[in-house]
Amino acid sequence: MTERTLVILKPDAVQRKLEYEILKRFARKGLAVVVSKRLMAKEDHLDRHFPNTEEWMMNMGERAVGRWRAQGEDPKKIYGADDPLEIGKMIAAECRLYYQEGPLEAVVLEGENAIALVRKMLGSPLPSQAAKETIRGYFAAPPGPRDHLAARNLIHASDSPKEAEREMAVWFTPEEMAKGGRIVAE
Repeated sequence: MTERTLVILKPDAVQRKLEYEILKRFARKGLAVVVSKRLMAKEDHLDRHFPNTEEWMMNMGERAVGRWRAQGEDPKKIYGADDPLEIGKMIAAECRLYYQEGPLEAVVLEGENAIALVRKMLGSPLPSQAAKETIRGYFAAPPGPRDHLAARNLIHASDSPKEAEREMAVWFTPEEMAKGGRIVAE
């Protein structure tokens, strides 16, 4: 089934000039760029892109606590807290800062089973756990001092058709989607 998905090349990917290499990998798998633009993320984009619900923040916090405990680490030593909601709020705040570190590239890709294909090509959201042949495994930089809050993982991709539609509407106007191609952001 032909579908569309949103991909965001995050500021670390743009700063390292990886856009062409990453998009070339998608093209080799039969995915086409429908529309793209480089822009600075504004608060409005982030308010609409991230769920910003307690449930979402709790889920992020619980996953972080679980990962650290599985490694034999005390989350309180890492975050200064052990409450999953409090940790999730810290992670959410850092994600917003990460998206605003510099320009990002928003891209809509189209192709057969685009959503699943892109996510498979990306690899684990934690670059240290991503297989070497994946985009994150191949291109990601070594972990930095704030990666416990938001892993610098280069790229975001929608995880479902519903999410793709919602996210495309955050980053592109209906006119931009209809026009397609490379959009020059204001």
